[in-house]
Amino acid sequence: MLAALGLIRSGRLFRAGLLLAGTPDAIKEHFPGYVWTYLRMVSDTDYSNRADGTEAIPIAMERILDRIMAENPITTVRQGLFHFEIRTYPEIAIREALTNAFVHTDYRMHGPIMVKQFSDRLEISNPGGLPGGITPENILRHEPVPRNPTLVDALTRLRLVNRSNIGVRRMFHALLIEGKEKSPQSLLTKVKQFGSFSGPRNYLYHSGCSWQKSQKMGAFFQ
Repeated sequence: MLAALGLIRSGRLFRAGLLLAGTPDAIKEHFPGYVWTYLRMVSDTDYSNRADGTEAIPIAMERILDRIMAENPITTVRQGLFHFEIRTYPEIAIREALTNAFVHTDYRMHGPIMVKQFSDRLEISNPGGLPGGITPENILRHEPVPRNPTLVDALTRLRLVNRSNIGVRRMFHALLIEGKEKSPQSLLTKVKQFGSFSGPRNYLYHSGCSWQKSQKMGAFFQ
């Protein structure tokens, strides 16, 4: 299967193949800076639950998603005879944001793919800034710029990502269809970056989403 995905050539496994199918020990050996961290935040400085891992990307994404969804409450919206159950965070938006986080991470940097879940917002960030030419202002219309093309190729063949630059649009659509934000452009006011031991980081998905309080979500995507 790895050969069919273009991850083995002349009997040698590409590094992207290791990220998709390697054991945690093998991944740590070849990607010493790779790790994901999930924090259930109780304030801006304290957390009540933490998980870390170095698994292959498909396993890591499912582990993180399980934790987010366990703290992703449902609000019932009544419209006449109909009752609609709406999650605080649309699952499709979370999946797209997590996929972007792993696919566009700069794996040369030491620093975690970080997921912070607050009571009123969800933050997903990764090491590395926006790829060349992409800005918060043009992200919805810019041609795709993969940071890890071999990894993107394999995930495209698995139908987990696409090259049509519609992943970000899917996130917006999932948010807007539930009335989380009036204007998509207002969601992309800036991309937060900060210096640390791992260099710049990019906030891929920063959403404040208290449905009952504001019915509003903000987002920053890579």
